Amino acid sequence: MIDKPKVKDIYRLHIRPTLTDSTRWSKKSDSVLVAFLLCIYTHFDQFENELDQLEKYMVIKTRDGEFVRLDTPGIIIHLTSTYGCTRSLESLVSPKHTFTFISDDYINNYRTELFRTNDEINHFVRFLGKLNITEFFQVNITDTRKYSDLYLFYMNDIIYLDFINVSHLQTTQWAYLIPELNQTILQPFIIEDCCCNEFNTLVTPSNNPIADIDLCIKLLIYLDRYHETLSNYYTASIIYVDQLKSGRRRPVKTIPSTFCLSLRQHAWIPIEGDKLAKSDDVYCLHPKSETIFFRRYVSHLDQTKLSLNNRDFIFNKLGLKEHVLPMTMFEIFMKWSCTLDRDTLWMLLNQANQLDR
Repeated sequence: MIDKPKVKDIYRLHIRPTLTDSTRWSKKSDSVLVAFLLCIYTHFDQFENELDQLEKYMVIKTRDGEFVRLDTPGIIIHLTSTYGCTRSLESLVSPKHTFTFISDDYINNYRTELFRTNDEINHFVRFLGKLNITEFFQVNITDTRKYSDLYLFYMNDIIYLDFINVSHLQTTQWAYLIPELNQTILQPFIIEDCCCNEFNTLVTPSNNPIADIDLCIKLLIYLDRYHETLSNYYTASIIYVDQLKSGRRRPVKTIPSTFCLSLRQHAWIPIEGDKLAKSDDVYCLHPKSETIFFRRYVSHLDQTKLSLNNRDFIFNKLGLKEHVLPMTMFEIFMKWSCTLDRDTLWMLLNQANQLDR
């Protein structure tokens, strides 16, 4: 057992130089590299100031027996059910994408010494979370865009984007909210946002449409099943700067997060006909809906391949439509009678309105 006073010296003189040099750690045995992580975990109270470095340079054993460093481009490591995770991404097995999972060896090989109880496993899971190794997708509380007239400041390891007033939202994904927010947000504010680039990558089209549809079906089922525990990721908070700096951090308003908006920006909803569409264009009509007759004429969720159950996720977050509106019926009837597509129809109506003025 290593004496605590010596642990930091061993880390400074041996562990850190090894982790930061791939030519050195790649020559170490599996047991040594596993021991590096467990040593830091066991004495983490002495390494909290090193967290920024550990998030980059820690070397982790994966389920396929390989070792990867956390800053390896394109690699995101996830937890498995062995770590007590009930929302593990293991159910999302797909030919389109291979998730990288942490090896179960950390738990299985050290269960007697370190992980005898569920509480001890949960404590280890919380430690891994500090290294951005979690069961869910990698969600960042940050803003990925830069603005010349705004500034970023850091507090408690979170990046905040400071807006002087609501008009500065014009070049952001929240521009559509300006008329509403103009009436209520009257001070400089920040937006504490959630974004998920991993999700964006998963739903980006590939050259294999069948694999795309397969993964999107599994993603939808997963997000629907665990919506109650994941819904916080879909909300961004507007917080006045003076409140944040005083430590209160009380949101004055919540708005859709970047993650939530991305659910509607991609064509990833499986519709009848083996296609994918953006959620704003997709219907999910109840069998007893008075407009069920129009189902064959609109893009409809392919319920032969999946069944969604959470109404908040389906209609509020995804934005699927549960009724065919009269205006849509009119568009359908005009297409039947005059073979006019929607764009042509509205161009003609707008021209007629201009002539009437």
